[in-house]
Amino acid sequence: MSELTNLRTLARAVAVVATGAALTFGMTACGAGQVSQSAGQQAAVNGTSGNAGKIALRDVHIIFPEADATNAFASGGPFELAFLISNNSPDEDDALVSITLPGGGTATITGSKELKATRSLRAGNPSLLLTTAPESSAASSPQSSTPATADSAEAPGETRIDVTISGAGNQIRPGLTVPMDFTFAKSGKVTVNVPVDAGATMERNGGSTLNPGVGEEKKESAGEGGMEMGG
Repeated sequence: MSELTNLRTLARAVAVVATGAALTFGMTACGAGQVSQSAGQQAAVNGTSGNAGKIALRDVHIIFPEADATNAFASGGPFELAFLISNNSPDEDDALVSITLPGGGTATITGSKELKATRSLRAGNPSLLLTTAPESSAASSPQSSTPATADSAEAPGETRIDVTISGAGNQIRPGLTVPMDFTFAKSGKVTVNVPVDAGATMERNGGSTLNPGVGEEKKESAGEGGMEMGG
């Protein structure tokens, strides 16, 4: 009987050790996954996309102003709009009629608005993260590996234009989105929520944002109240 009791005690001890090891491994793996996920976060905003019949809108976004950004956001412009609009029809031409902001403001298009079959319109000078491709994909996507500039030559099948947004009030804020209507002569209208570039030097949850969220304002108020109570 004593030998059987010893075996049962040994079995319980082994089970306890195994359970503790499993819990430790699970917590370590979970923590590693969290670190990996947060390490992949980026501060920049990716462009949005949309479709209107055979017309495809890609990488649509408002570029963070290179100079005097504070005044631009306070005045509702001017902002540069970037996008690639392609006519995927093999034989039917179209045209970009207008770009409007339902919340107010003006989008001025400079250049040809024709969208001939199988051709594209490209606007703006996108941020570096959106124009620089990894070396491994440079061979398969030569256009994406070359930054587009206003002075650069047009790529085959593309027409370069400029779109400037002004008088938009306070609806355009870094890191947020603003609805815009793209109207085409034959394909009709499509509304997309256009993201605003957060800027290369702005942190995702930093304290120096131009457009603090409601949650941040509440947190700041609560902090001030806590300091008063402590005094």
